[in-house]
Amino acid sequence: LAKIPLSPYYKKINDYDVFHSFYYPFPRAVKRNRIKRSITFLDIIPLRLHGYPADLIDRTKQVVESIRPNHAISISEFSKQDLLDYDRTIDAAQVSVVPLAASTALFYPETNKEKWVAVKAKYDLPDNYFLCVAGSDIRKNIPHVIKSFSKYMLQEKPSDLHLLLTGNAAHNPALMDQLNIPAEVRSKIYTPQTFIATEDLAAIYSNAICFFFMSQYEGFGLPALEAMQCGTPTVTSDATSLPEVVGDGGVMLPTHDEDALCGVMSKLYNDAEWRKKYSEAGLKRAAQFSWQRCADEYASIFRSL
Repeated sequence: LAKIPLSPYYKKINDYDVFHSFYYPFPRAVKRNRIKRSITFLDIIPLRLHGYPADLIDRTKQVVESIRPNHAISISEFSKQDLLDYDRTIDAAQVSVVPLAASTALFYPETNKEKWVAVKAKYDLPDNYFLCVAGSDIRKNIPHVIKSFSKYMLQEKPSDLHLLLTGNAAHNPALMDQLNIPAEVRSKIYTPQTFIATEDLAAIYSNAICFFFMSQYEGFGLPALEAMQCGTPTVTSDATSLPEVVGDGGVMLPTHDEDALCGVMSKLYNDAEWRKKYSEAGLKRAAQFSWQRCADEYASIFRSL
């Protein structure tokens, strides 16, 4: 926080109407002034789940403390209710909800075949794949996706299908060992060992058979929205904020139901009409989110403050 270059503005801070932070707790010098304050509130996951570093837990507590006497803008209705449940002293009227959006410049149906050929060669990608984009955080539920994929592959044995895991190089052979994934399935699970450039994501999303995001706990769930905006049939868990994002634009399943996930994998792999249905539904749903809408709602909140 000491590195945020605000000091030149402190003397004139009260000449402004609102001080807004998009993430960090308010610095003391801001709190000492009479300016109206608001803060974008993402989630309180480090206060709800175990295993997070002490500095992140402490920062999240500071964010909650910044909300109490001021105003907050939550990225989902779930995150708002989670906060109010955690701290009963916060008035619901102090917390607005403004959904995020996915960039239309970066996430769109990529139909250029030459672009796909170049991206495919760049990362040595398979032709036919299920896609999962997530970090190695345990709440992302990657083991569930891997185990369900393994079960499906052993049952139906589609010879040309792969599971592409991106987002973190920690999806490594040690995890396969831990999950006792057989060699015949391991050869079908691919994790790029190089960072995937943002400008290549649309091609990777768009050419996937479908996208899986089975997270147990999200403040919003941007990868699901990004996938839908690319026209990729999308499957998520039915947990926390994801129903707000996906709505009727994708398939939602219980967080740990392997049989249900295997069944959806089979349906999406074998049924082109089903894929088309959820591709179109995802595009329609994604169109309801935009950064322009987000900006307009922020402006309205600032005016009300």
